[in-house]
Amino acid sequence: MRTLLLGALAVSTVVLSFACGDDTGGGTTDGDMTGGDPTGGGTTSSTGTGEPGGSICDDVGCDDVPRYADLAWTLCTDCHSSDAEVRAAEGVPADSDYTTYAGASRRARAVVGTLHATGDEHMPPPASPQPTEAEIDDFTAWGCCGAPE
Repeated sequence: MRTLLLGALAVSTVVLSFACGDDTGGGTTDGDMTGGDPTGGGTTSSTGTGEPGGSICDDVGCDDVPRYADLAWTLCTDCHSSDAEVRAAEGVPADSDYTTYAGASRRARAVVGTLHATGDEHMPPPASPQPTEAEIDDFTAWGCCGAPE
């Protein structure tokens, strides 16, 4: 019984830290993808060969990576707006303006992680238009492979 309770506590802690923490995903502001993976659980290199295993980026090929301007950011920018009041009203982090490369690239891993998340962590929210599989693949490659401008 004690083991079950400790396991439940550990899972709850991980879920709460993901849901309540910032959405930087451990990233950097320069698009460097060596500081952590989109799931927040390990290190992912810019080549998509994450360590330890289990990262979304592990199987991402980085040969033909879309650039920022090629991605479907309009799926995100109703909430991740250039308007600080809109971001505040939508409950998104103050520095998550995805209308600019600087704002989006600082959260590249978080973008990937939330696109692949389930439940409340999934973005865009269920009531919003959803990306196609091809758009998810493009965002994933961009976020896992250095977030090229």
